[in-house]
Formats: sequence, structure tokens, C-alpha cells
Amino acid sequence: MEDTLKYRRILITGGHGFIGSHLVKRLLKEGAHVFILAREHANLWRLKKVLKNIQVWNGDIINAVEVQTIVRQIQPDYVFHLAADTEHSLQDNSISKIKTNIIGTTNIMEAVRLIGCKKVINLGSSSEYGVTINPINENTPLNPQEIYGITKAAATQIAHHIAKRSKINIVTLRPFNIFGEGASSKNLFTYIISQLIQDKEVHLTHCTQTRDYCYIENIVTGLILAATNTGIKNEIFNIGSGETHPLKFFVEKIFQHFNSQRKPLYGHIPYSLQERLEVTSDVQKIKNKLNWKVVVSLEEGIKNTINWYKNNQEWYVSNIKK
Repeated sequence: MEDTLKYRRILITGGHGFIGSHLVKRLLKEGAHVFILAREHANLWRLKKVLKNIQVWNGDIINAVEVQTIVRQIQPDYVFHLAADTEHSLQDNSISKIKTNIIGTTNIMEAVRLIGCKKVINLGSSSEYGVTINPINENTPLNPQEIYGITKAAATQIAHHIAKRSKINIVTLRPFNIFGEGASSKNLFTYIISQLIQDKEVHLTHCTQTRDYCYIENIVTGLILAATNTGIKNEIFNIGSGETHPLKFFVEKIFQHFNSQRKPLYGHIPYSLQERLEVTSDVQKIKNKLNWKVVVSLEEGIKNTINWYKNNQEWYVSNIKK
């Protein structure tokens, strides 16, 4: 059976981010009452066109008292926990990631425990698996190699532990790579598209590493299904296209949409020491249990993404790093 999100009170952490902003817009179309939790000076540029239709509550998920106060006042039917410190940099900022990803998640779960709600949908990451055996399914042993993956793996396990102990219904989605409108400048698709629009060189690794890239709207559909399917409780799902290709495959796909004399400059960037060279995704579980499938193809997703960047250059030039 499926629940409806119409008129439901829905709290989203990280609602102003790449994934969260797309989720907000979809939930508004579903007729939901949307609340987002964001830090006081958060850049809400992705939500500019829908701010009048949502409620923004200022608070920091690492502050347990703030989180409990806000959750108690909102009384959400559903909580989508998307907030995370995803920054990848040469500086291993472990403390920030531990605070946001682990303590922040714990605070959200404890706040929900105190007031109750229909379901928590937690956004994990394929980085939780790290360097491991392929294909990667939900039973694959976790072996994260960098602090982001380590903290996300810990956060997922803590969230499910609290949920089990407190009889909270939780579903975690672990996405593989995502692309689409409004993604960070560090996203491969965003970087290539923005460089080509500005007629700049595209510096890349050799791009032999394999990845599964899925368009953002397909991921949002998975999040919605995880919430509305009443028969799904306390589960973890991988989500992605289910098709793995070398990065060079995606690079060439994007270049085909531009009438540019430029060529991708392969090998100009070295692989990182923690680079996962081969990733093969297995998303059969979410297809079987949630009846989820890719609706927007890779080709259509690329077209949508390119068109958005071409039509919103004044937005992403100043904001896309946020």
C-alpha cells in the first residue's frame, strides 16, 4: 500500500542543497506542507522560486537542543534527513564531518524519537562501501577509505540502531553518483558543462574509473517511494541507474551536445590516492521492493541539465560552489 504526501507535514534537513532542493519542488507538486531546517546564513539560491511556498526554520543539526525544539514545533509526519558534510578536499576535515554526519544524524533521530513520526528517510551514500567487492549490493561489507564514507557509514548504522531501539520506521537510500541541475561545481557533469558553456578547457583524469551516474529526478522518485510505501520498514536500498561505465563514456556523451572545437584533456589531473577505480552497482533490491525504475534516461537527463545551465548562468556562476 502507498500513503499520500498531500497535506502531510514534511521536514527536510539539507533541503537547500542539490538533492534537497529537487525533493522540495517535487513534494510541493505532491501537495505537501514542506519545512526545511537550515543554518541561519545558508545560501538558499536553489529554492529562490519556491521560498514563498515553504517554511524555513533556522537551526544547526549539531545542536541537539535546537533540533529537538524545532522538530517538536513542526510535528512532522515524515522526516527526510539529507543534511551532510560532503566536502571533499585535500584537508581531511574530520571534526566537521564527525559533527555534521554522525552527531547531526544522532540529534535528528533522538528528536524524532521524542515526538514520533510516520517514517524517517535517511540519505546515505555509496561511499559507505568504499573499496570493496563488485557488484555492490546492500549486503556488501562496508570498507570506507576516507572520512566522508566512514562518517556516513557510522551515521547510517547509528540511525538504524536508534530506530530499532525506539521503534522508529526508517529507510536509508544509498545513491551512487548523481547529476542534474544545480549540482556542485565539483560534480563531473557540472564541471564539464560549465567549462564548455564558457568555452574553457576541460581538464580530467584518464577517466578509466567506472561509475554509475543517475539523473537527479530518478533519485527523488526513489526518496518519495521510500516514504510512501507503507510495507517498507527499516530497510537499506542502493539507488542508481544500475549501469556502470568508464567516466570517459559520460564525458563523450556530454561533449556530443556541444558544437565545440575543444577536446577533453585526459590525464591532466592525477587520480586521488583514495580513488575507487572500479564501481559496479547492484540496484535490484529497490527495483523489486519499491517498484522503482529509471524514468528519465541518461540522454534526457544530460539534455535537461545542459539546458538549465545555459538558461541560468547568472545563478550558477555565483552560487554553484555552495
